[in-house]
Amino acid sequence: MTDKLRQKIYRFIDKNGIPGRHFGTLSFAIELQDNLEITHPTKTLFKPDFTIFNLSENEAEQIVIDYVFETTNIQIKSASDLMELKSINNKPFFLILNEHERDKIKYCLAFGKIPGSVILRGTDKIKTLGNIEEVLGDIGFSDSSIEDLGKLKKVNGNIWITQGGKGIFTNLKTLGNLEYVGGDISLKNSSIISLGNLKYVGGNLNLRQTFIEDLGDVEFIGGNLLLPKELKGNIDTSKPKIIGKIKYYNDRSLKDIL
Repeated sequence: MTDKLRQKIYRFIDKNGIPGRHFGTLSFAIELQDNLEITHPTKTLFKPDFTIFNLSENEAEQIVIDYVFETTNIQIKSASDLMELKSINNKPFFLILNEHERDKIKYCLAFGKIPGSVILRGTDKIKTLGNIEEVLGDIGFSDSSIEDLGKLKKVNGNIWITQGGKGIFTNLKTLGNLEYVGGDISLKNSSIISLGNLKYVGGNLNLRQTFIEDLGDVEFIGGNLLLPKELKGNIDTSKPKIIGKIKYYNDRSLKDIL
């Protein structure tokens, strides 16, 4: 491989991430004497795909190994090791993108612009988004331990927070530097108390069962504004231009969900 081609691929990865697919190896058990057996569990593998550069499977694997080392000074043995590098020191490191779209899966370094959609979970042990400034797709927090959005300013898709159990969840109190969300924002039942620098919401803004006290600097909501009925009359909704409707819901008292 020429150095020119290598640098071209590196620039492609910087902009678009590492494309590929996840494959699962089948689990099986080997029976031994005295009713003993050795079980080999299912394992997920990531196979990078650089056919657009006419790279073979082995060449694609090696280019990923080289890229990671030359970019981060971390030595990995295979592209599948990226699955174990989701976070370092509570900050995102190599993120998996578009995980629910098999043909669009990719991994990317977590800084600057993220070229896809990402879901962060509690097992990722990520407390801050660090140097991420823009997400080109959606960003979701599922049972996440996130505490702040770091330098994030723009999400082109949706942003949402969910959990599997009951009650208030996440330690995220403010949207911080976030100014623009192209789709919906769903913060229902979260600990949000401030929308930070948020100005533009392209879709719905769901603030049900939150401790929100005002809409901050929001100027535009392209969908509906959803609020708990107990905050009716307590929040000024006259400042932002709201294309949809303001809807109030008879949610449980916020004190009841603590």
